[in-house]
Amino acid sequence: MNKLLATLLALTLALLAGCAAPATPASIVDAKIDENGDLLFTMSNGAILNAGRVRGEDGTSVESAVVDESGDLQIGLSDDTVIHAGHVRGADGQDGADGRDGADGQDGRDGRDGVDGKDGRDGKDGADGRDGANGKDGADGEDGTRPYVGANGNWWIDGVDLGVAGERESVTPENYSIRAVAVQPDGSTTALETSIAEETVGDYFTITYDYDELTPVQYGGGTWRMALVTISGFKAEEFATVTRIEADGVDVTAMAGADSPVASGLQGAAERFLKQGELCLPTQLPDRMNSMSYLVRVLGTAKDGGEELQKFYYVYVRLDPFNTEPWPREAVVTRVESETSGVDVYRTNYGIQFEQEEASVGDEVSVRISFADVNRQPFTKPIYLQEGQGFAVAGEKEENGYPLTDSQAVVRFSLEEVKQRASVTFHLRTEKGEYITSEFSLHYVDGTGEQRDPQGILFAESSVTIAVGETYRPIVLGVATNSQVEATLQIGEGSDNGVIRLDGKGNVVGVQPGVTYISAKYPSSNGQEYAASSMKITVTGA
Repeated sequence: MNKLLATLLALTLALLAGCAAPATPASIVDAKIDENGDLLFTMSNGAILNAGRVRGEDGTSVESAVVDESGDLQIGLSDDTVIHAGHVRGADGQDGADGRDGADGQDGRDGRDGVDGKDGRDGKDGADGRDGANGKDGADGEDGTRPYVGANGNWWIDGVDLGVAGERESVTPENYSIRAVAVQPDGSTTALETSIAEETVGDYFTITYDYDELTPVQYGGGTWRMALVTISGFKAEEFATVTRIEADGVDVTAMAGADSPVASGLQGAAERFLKQGELCLPTQLPDRMNSMSYLVRVLGTAKDGGEELQKFYYVYVRLDPFNTEPWPREAVVTRVESETSGVDVYRTNYGIQFEQEEASVGDEVSVRISFADVNRQPFTKPIYLQEGQGFAVAGEKEENGYPLTDSQAVVRFSLEEVKQRASVTFHLRTEKGEYITSEFSLHYVDGTGEQRDPQGILFAESSVTIAVGETYRPIVLGVATNSQVEATLQIGEGSDNGVIRLDGKGNVVGVQPGVTYISAKYPSSNGQEYAASSMKITVTGA
């Protein structure tokens, strides 16, 4: 955001750079964003200048621009941030000096009295004075720096990326079609199956292939299974010529002359785009389900006036080798709670700890485990826990595994196996993918004996990441006993109190994104008060 603030100051005079100087000095008196997302500047001479599209499709973008009564430009972003971009209403040019008045003409002489009865002749009027010279125009203000869309599709100014997406079009099955062929070492091709995948995030193309049946080729210094993906449906009417086509900054038009099996498929790329509305891209085919995304930039000249023209397109394709298992994605464990009386179970830096508090507990311990995706958001689509070594899953098994309820499952552990320092990994599965957690080592503590002095305390986890609105219960352990103690939590000195709140019941609740620290205190039975080193809490957006 600091970089965006610094660069938006230059944006205030952006449009003056590429426009002819007005006949009279002019400055910006108003700014607004119209219904198309274009930034419009109103000049003091009445002219309207269009700075182009500034409202991006994704990420943080410019939502409003207003010149206030002080002549300052206020920029409103989509995340409700308002940036003061500085003074943009220039001072009026100095008035030219008034011309000098011309000298009065001389009065005519009085006529002589005539003979009685005759009037004398009127005198002649004096000559008019000449007009004074016009005053000089005031000097024009300096041109501002012109913003432009860079190769990455973002707005740039003075060589600095504003981080705001420029205008780009998403290539989706609604308006485009796709076909794909696998490339052989001799340059010949074999058609691949393509389809449209329907997901909650939107429709996208899918290419299906048998990885083991494809022949690898030499490409880009490596050996890969390669395909040529052709997308049709581009509207090229605005272009008079196309000089360059880039995919993520790589010149596709130049690849046609390279010594590789894909070169022949890329020949005439500019002509195919202009005449047929087609774009061909080389793509590596992985052995696991993956996705490919390209930011395509087409450069050329416009039909109207021959000026330089560039268009951006965002392409997203899923690559699906149907004979292999999906590449597993990451899942996280957000909470571990015991459901067996007499045994406490909790997370630590080194895994999951089982603390037996009563001697009469049997061998089996039930534990409720909460799962989330890599962004710490609970799963909203149907997801199933798979059986694993070292634990059993409670509930009724279905075709895809044991269904989670509210992203939670109850698993059963054997205390005898836990005492042997076993470890577990949790595998989850949806209808279209697989998730896997980190490996957790299991630890056992016998807390049924006489309570000993902890001889110091420490947090079971040195740092943790939670989401806004998420509740987390820190665990404090005794140094000597490795058992949990009921300590009092407090926010660390100098920390941002607005990031989290303590609910008074031993829990931390995420309030807003940021980083803060907490500490803990515990009064020992021997009269000694112990304090724990601080624990880092990172809160991410919900």
